Amino acid sequence: MGRPKKTEPAAGIRERILEAAKEQFADHGLEQASVRAITDRARANSSMLGYYYGSKEELFREVIGSIVGGLVRHRLAAVEQLRLEYPSTIPLERLLHAYAEPVLTTGHPLERDVAIYLRFFGRLYTEPSDRLRELIQSQMTEVQQVYLLEIGRSAPHLDAATLTFRFGLLMGSLAFLGARVGVIELLSDGAMQSSPSEDTLQRFTRDFAALFAMP
Repeated sequence: MGRPKKTEPAAGIRERILEAAKEQFADHGLEQASVRAITDRARANSSMLGYYYGSKEELFREVIGSIVGGLVRHRLAAVEQLRLEYPSTIPLERLLHAYAEPVLTTGHPLERDVAIYLRFFGRLYTEPSDRLRELIQSQMTEVQQVYLLEIGRSAPHLDAATLTFRFGLLMGSLAFLGARVGVIELLSDGAMQSSPSEDTLQRFTRDFAALFAMP
């Protein structure tokens, strides 16, 4: 008799399908994504996808939840640590560094998921989708409000409208830099770099701290 065939743990199959779906959905969106391409990449089949995720739409929700959830948890943990270090007022640069760090740090544990998240973010402009916007915003609102609250405490001279507007500028700039479009390199004729690095992160936090500190 031969040795019994080992059965792969369900968690391994489920994770392979999820990881394969991240790339497919980021590249093609929900409607155009191919279930066949996902299952081929995951070394699975459509029945496995149906068993573990129910439908393509439910898998899409799981992908967004996985990507956005990891980023949210990281940022919330960072601000909680800062609250312990600074019980009264958190310095603006420390707050902004915590918010931007997972996007602008090369080799960050969340680097791949952040890159995929930014591709989804870009799709909101090239192919507007109420469903995608709702899925992302439903998870991001909490962490955005937490950082708005703490920045407001650190910049009490700002009214709510100005604070929100400047935070919107920060989010847009962060997505722009994280997308590595290379405009700053082009404008400076290669003298400056905008790709994720310690220098880019420091410039970003310094300059936006100055913006929030302005009247």
